[in-house]
Amino acid sequence: MTHSPRERPLCADPRQRLHEVHVEAATLRRRLPARWRFGTVGWMSPGYVGEVWPEPRTHADLARDGLVQYAAHPLLGAVLWELGEDGADLDRDLQQVAASLPPSLQLVVRAPLAFTTPRFTDEGTRAGAGRANPRFLDARVLGRDVLGPLASALGAQLAVVVLAFPAALHLAGIEPPAFAERLAGFLTALGTHVTLAVSVNEPAYLTLELARTLALQPASPVLVAGPGMPPLEAQAALVPSGPLVVVRARASQATAVASFVARAPELPTYVLVEDDGGASAPGAIFAIARELASREE
Repeated sequence: MTHSPRERPLCADPRQRLHEVHVEAATLRRRLPARWRFGTVGWMSPGYVGEVWPEPRTHADLARDGLVQYAAHPLLGAVLWELGEDGADLDRDLQQVAASLPPSLQLVVRAPLAFTTPRFTDEGTRAGAGRANPRFLDARVLGRDVLGPLASALGAQLAVVVLAFPAALHLAGIEPPAFAERLAGFLTALGTHVTLAVSVNEPAYLTLELARTLALQPASPVLVAGPGMPPLEAQAALVPSGPLVVVRARASQATAVASFVARAPELPTYVLVEDDGGASAPGAIFAIARELASREE
């Protein structure tokens, strides 16, 4: 499966190329179920000229009005916004994002890693060899300082907040059953109406205990297509989807993602793609959409 957003030769004029992209993307979007939403990991990539942007853009341009042009792409109905490690400047960033957020766009927000990283990673040491992180699974602070402001500023356009646990649980000495137990207490203490998803990047932690914890909340697992993780189908069998299907993948994994989504449960689905070397996320989303549309025929 190609990752180019086009199957015919590219037009040299990026505005014309983007127009042609939009025309084809609109046709594909009409052929796909509305429950499938696609998006990139972030929107601040100046390299998407002719794919998302009509002309070269700076980071300042994209911070100001990039979301408006992003949402004009018929296939881009969601975007993953990764908050900074400690959530600093969230109020300022929220004001800027909320002011420019088009009504058609759904935000998937990754919570600050300060709440999901068990130990600090000190410079010059191995991950997990640093001090214990006092904010790890701190439900009170996460709810007060992050989830509350997000829900207030974004309202119904906040699709889901992702709690992404880096591959550091084992190094921190937290075994899979203990992690599932602590996560259960944490989610219960949050007591939030915000939709949550949990991303675990160590296969050994995709356990029956985790599946039960998420089912009781309910919260959804994030299925990760990437190095070191089992195939998406295997992850879904170990930890079945909750209220949502959430997939995060590198652009080079487009074929695997399309194959999985075509057979996934008929639930609201978010497919979030990040650039991978020479493969662009918008191009991969085009490839996924093309493959899914061909299966819908």
